[in-house]
Amino acid sequence: MKRRRSLLVTKDKQKVEQLFKGLPRKVIVKGKQVSKTFKVNWERVGTTEFEGARFTFTLEQI
Repeated sequence: MKRRRSLLVTKDKQKVEQLFKGLPRKVIVKGKQVSKTFKVNWERVGTTEFEGARFTFTLEQI
């Protein structure tokens, strides 16, 4: 069986930059009756709860 590696654990800095640039800045959650919009604040390296983790985020409802 082949071992697979996630793109987030790559050491290639170009791939990491491309992934960071492609992250969504706004997310819309559509429900049956209500839809909500959230602003996503991405961090390159976690500084709060998941310190040291790559691409942590916080949600802020718009």
